[in-house]
Amino acid sequence: MKVNLSALLFIPGSSSFQLGPPSCRVASSRVNTLAFPSSFSRIQHQHTNLLHFNLHMDNSSDDNESKDKDSEHSIDDQVEEEVEKVEEEVEKVKDSYEDSGLKGTVEETIAKAKVTPEKVAGRKKRVIAGYKILVTGYLAIGVAIGAISRQPFYGTGPVLASGVSYIMIGAAENSQLSSDTYKRLNIGLFEYGATGFLAGILMKLNPLWALTCFIAVVNSIKGYGYGLKGWELGDACAKEDMSNGIKSSIEGLTKVPNLKSAVYLAGTLAVGTLKLAKLAEIFNIIKMSGSPYVLGTRLFRLAKLMLLTIVMFTLKDASDRDRLEGTTFIELNALASLTFGSWAIYEKIITPIGGLLGFLSAFTAFNGLTSQMRKSKKE
Repeated sequence: MKVNLSALLFIPGSSSFQLGPPSCRVASSRVNTLAFPSSFSRIQHQHTNLLHFNLHMDNSSDDNESKDKDSEHSIDDQVEEEVEKVEEEVEKVKDSYEDSGLKGTVEETIAKAKVTPEKVAGRKKRVIAGYKILVTGYLAIGVAIGAISRQPFYGTGPVLASGVSYIMIGAAENSQLSSDTYKRLNIGLFEYGATGFLAGILMKLNPLWALTCFIAVVNSIKGYGYGLKGWELGDACAKEDMSNGIKSSIEGLTKVPNLKSAVYLAGTLAVGTLKLAKLAEIFNIIKMSGSPYVLGTRLFRLAKLMLLTIVMFTLKDASDRDRLEGTTFIELNALASLTFGSWAIYEKIITPIGGLLGFLSAFTAFNGLTSQMRKSKKE
């Protein structure tokens, strides 16, 4: 508490004093201080006491304020130190969490927990429905082309795509799309659909063909995606997966663990060489500004070669792992035999290329039948 001395102004050593604040001073008559020594001493004493009291209160107040400020600074410093300690602990835990590899696992678990069983069932149902459409659509088109042209060879491409789509139905139903085998077949369906779609535009084929190829492109992307990320669509990198797949395929081409693998490898390389030759022919047509229809027919044949190459490599990989007795590979052998057989007839089996195709047809048919027989005995 401060006492305002402006209310009582006394000037020692003068012959007058003033009562009241400066704004309302009342001048008094001159007073002889010597005539009133007791009064002067009393007033001077009171004035001195008031001064001492005011100074004491001011000092006390300043000390309190200083202590309060020092206390506040001390508390703030303590709080800052505690906050820094907590932040350091949080950073340590965060670094440990990320280094342990749990970050992705926890985040994926949380993301998957948000996906309901109903949503998973819906995704699976739509993908399976897409494959079923491809089975029906490609089969109908293949049979129609073969019947109209009176050359079964022309219809084997769509029939092959139909058969692969049928295999993919079982893979989706059994949640096996994550297998490298089915990822590879999905890529084959994508290539067939995309190339066939462009061929259909150039050849001005029936809109049903374009629609079927479009569905093949979309559904194969979805099938590959679900195989990569799961039905819950977890975190995964398609670029890295494809890069690893290419490396694995190159390594697979350098391994020949048994005689069957050697024949499948020869078939893969033979079809792959024909695919590259067809690509060169297509580039030449484009360079020479050839007919769009002719270009479309070459693309139509290229689509079959692309899919057949993947089918043969998949069988070679299964032979490497001694898995030819699996249902998928038995069915792929049957499709390959049908494709090679019709192709051999078209090329005339007495010609070198016809003879090679005939041999591959017989080889794949034999492996398919023997694998089915061994499987039946085990069951």
